[in-house]
Amino acid sequence: MKLSDYVQSKPISTIATVKKILGCNASYASLALHRLVARGILQKVSRNKYTSSNDIYTIATNLYTPSYISFWSASQYYGYTEQILSTIQIVTTKPHKDVHFERYTFKFVVLPKKYFFGYSKIQTAKGSLFIAEKEKLLLDAFLKPKEMGNFDEILKVFKQADVQKDVVVNMLKNAKNNSLTKRVGFILEQQKHIDISSDVTFKDKNYVSFNNTILKNKNTKESASKWRVKI
Repeated sequence: MKLSDYVQSKPISTIATVKKILGCNASYASLALHRLVARGILQKVSRNKYTSSNDIYTIATNLYTPSYISFWSASQYYGYTEQILSTIQIVTTKPHKDVHFERYTFKFVVLPKKYFFGYSKIQTAKGSLFIAEKEKLLLDAFLKPKEMGNFDEILKVFKQADVQKDVVVNMLKNAKNNSLTKRVGFILEQQKHIDISSDVTFKDKNYVSFNNTILKNKNTKESASKWRVKI
């Protein structure tokens, strides 16, 4: 009963956690987990990963630590896209194989440790989930644009996300990526009329490419020149 209560209070349980609760060896811990699966209390997610949760985001971000939901999956969570996705994208610092659980695929996308910031912990009834803050989603969208599906999905984030200017500026300074700063700065100005050019700097004068489907207006040429963006 003690073990059953414990595993139902956690998003993910492993042999190591059962050994700690029961004070037993790995073999008995594995047997105990299989018995809980047979009783319908737990489901096996992947090798040595079990859950009683029905919150797919909570399960996804507790398989590996540290990790957080981002890209198209975060866009869906925040309601920026109408797409119904069966792949949950999780940012990690190390590569992991995809995990297939129920009708979902958990895809682990590696970002360098220098970009591993800007995510929040959200408490749910089945434990904590971790997700990119709205401002960090703007950055992640250009760090791995293919993970957003297409450019229109990136535009949806920039159009709909309620972001704080100072938070975006601090994140760009933290990222220290000239190309990223140019792209984010340009599209912020185009889509949200937020000008951060006086708050950030980039050391080179090189131009970076940009998707040419961007909606153009009379200020586009001037803005593109300021941000060293080719459209």
